[in-house]
Amino acid sequence: MPGDMAALFASDLAEAGLACRVEARERLAIVHPEPGHHLDVADDTARRHVVGLGRKRGFTHVAIALAEAGG
Repeated sequence: MPGDMAALFASDLAEAGLACRVEARERLAIVHPEPGHHLDVADDTARRHVVGLGRKRGFTHVAIALAEAGG
């Protein structure tokens, strides 16, 4: 089920213009912006929108990865 939630959340983000990969760990969603795409984590409105989309899909927490390991 978490994998399905992650795929649906990623689809919602794509529809909002945010190309991301979503990793699910229980009710935590980790959002990984695709290379070349930027998610402005300092923008309260953008951050709230991302968290709201995650909650819509059943996640209680949303984390935004700032950089991939080694990158």
